[in-house]
Amino acid sequence: MTCRLLRPTTYADRTFEAGTAVVVVPLESVDEHSPIRRLWQRERQRGAPVEVVRLDGEERLRTVPRESVELVQAQETPQAPPASTLPWPRFVALDLETTGFGGQDRVFEWSVVAFDEGREVFARSGLVDPGRPIPPIVARLTGVSDRDVKGKPAFGEVAELLHRWIAGRVVAAHNLPFDRRMLNAEFVRLGMNWPKTDGEVCTQKEAARVGLKRPKLDELCRALGVQLDTHHRALDDARACGLCLWALQNNTAPQKLLGL
Repeated sequence: MTCRLLRPTTYADRTFEAGTAVVVVPLESVDEHSPIRRLWQRERQRGAPVEVVRLDGEERLRTVPRESVELVQAQETPQAPPASTLPWPRFVALDLETTGFGGQDRVFEWSVVAFDEGREVFARSGLVDPGRPIPPIVARLTGVSDRDVKGKPAFGEVAELLHRWIAGRVVAAHNLPFDRRMLNAEFVRLGMNWPKTDGEVCTQKEAARVGLKRPKLDELCRALGVQLDTHHRALDDARACGLCLWALQNNTAPQKLLGL
């Protein structure tokens, strides 16, 4: 729901003028790992009537106001977005963390992040029990050990959801052949086929647009000025992959590269 402030209102450390658009954000669209979601859960447990809103592109937590005093629903006719001329205006970015590279290795962390015209609209991730030990070198790289995945669901418990989130969409990944091979192997073990997608794109190959030959994800992020918070964790890697693809297809990369 989109509303507008009837009078200047202060949330946290900022005052917003009357007429500022306020978007009430459904909780299911808020990243389950974000601080704002944890704060919402804590406040709701205390019985506080709070909700998540987006003001000037930033998500904030606020006490639910009386609409007649503070907010009025905007009477605006929604317009369909203009047709995009970009190759992949909407796509899902995929990332996996695995016990290794071989045929017997398994997935222990997954993430899918959906983008629409460069805006993140959906993010899901989780740990699964790979059914085999996580090698020490992988544990050091990712920070995920056997103890972290003990008691987590098997991949089969999330396979149908992953399949559904990928099917019918453009799928992006950094080093796509690897992620596709490992994920497909998990599907095959369950008697499932690789979903029919609307296209597949590898950001490692697309990096040739800016003169980079098969860069690692962190190298590509540095070249494009994309933030990568925790490398080798599925959610942050998938999110960074999506932002890199958006930068590449918008031709923002050459300007970013001028300072290298």
